[in-house]
Amino acid sequence: MQLWLILALIAPALWALVHVLDAYVVRDVFEAPWVGIVTSGFGILAASPVLSAALFFTGVKPIEWDVAALAGLAGAAYMVSQVLYFTALRTSESGIVAAYWNMVPMALPIASFLMFGEVLTPLMYAGIVVIVSSSVGFCLLDGTHESRWKTFWLMALGAALQVAYFLLQKEVFESCPTYQGFLIITVSMAFVGLTPLLKKDRRRIWRSNWTRIRPAIGFLLFIEAVNIAAVGTSQFAVQAGRPSLVSAVEATMPAYTFFLALLLFRWTKSMGDEAAGRRLPLKIALSIVMGVGVWLVSGAS
Repeated sequence: MQLWLILALIAPALWALVHVLDAYVVRDVFEAPWVGIVTSGFGILAASPVLSAALFFTGVKPIEWDVAALAGLAGAAYMVSQVLYFTALRTSESGIVAAYWNMVPMALPIASFLMFGEVLTPLMYAGIVVIVSSSVGFCLLDGTHESRWKTFWLMALGAALQVAYFLLQKEVFESCPTYQGFLIITVSMAFVGLTPLLKKDRRRIWRSNWTRIRPAIGFLLFIEAVNIAAVGTSQFAVQAGRPSLVSAVEATMPAYTFFLALLLFRWTKSMGDEAAGRRLPLKIALSIVMGVGVWLVSGAS
């Protein structure tokens, strides 16, 4: 099995855990969706010294300013998409929101072709269609009509920013060492995440929300650690493979999310989602179809 495929299968499992836990904190801890990216920004900054220490082993090479700027834009695109994601979590369950991310692998092959002339094989396109179609099937199984459409428009814009993020990071990794690119993108995420605090009214909300955030700091740092691991795993998958195929395999996230949400709910009764257990045989069938799609994509590459 190719390295990019292994990494692309690990990343959505990690993100699924982040999705389910984020849904809990958005509902029970955060007063506003943007608070999520502020806590994420602080979490990344807290982890930055540890992440930077690895440079003693990997070494540091000079990077052109335009490459650093592209890395910063990639981080900014990712964090703005996260604001839309946190907002969507207030209107729909975590599995539904995860399914809408699959607009990314639908759009990414088109964008890659228009920008870089990248052409995939027919089997690769077939695998992408199978994965995305089964993922959308997950989305249609739960949620109300009203919540679907509100979530759709939020996630459509978020997906467009994710497409930009994928393409920008591929450019970055082709022009600088992978780990240095990862660090620049990650640190830029932190600074963009803290920008809401530039506004006085947002700082007031942050201070009032602090009484609920403080007891959950350890939990939030754990979520951010998993998120950083997911981001890094995905970025290394993109460096080792093609953004279109990595994004397609990561579209398996709804399957991970639904089953993880069900397990956590039955275990804790407070986290996860009871609704994830609805129509379970059909969800298992869709997961198997996703596996076929992954096989098509990996076998064709």
